[in-house]
Amino acid sequence: MAEISEATILRQAKELAQQAGNEREYEFRQPLALGSKIPLKPILDEAGRQTYLARAREQLTQEKGDA
Repeated sequence: MAEISEATILRQAKELAQQAGNEREYEFRQPLALGSKIPLKPILDEAGRQTYLARAREQLTQEKGDA
């Protein structure tokens, strides 16, 4: 059975964090137009990032086992 790549696990962890309403890390983006609301989302600390990595790894392993 082939291993799940770290890139796949990281991508899945980012998706899980976004679905929960969190940002995995701070990203610099283009400024918003004047009068726009700033979307404020919590940014995860190291423990939070590790939690989502573990969840993603577990989820992908289960999906792979079901296939």
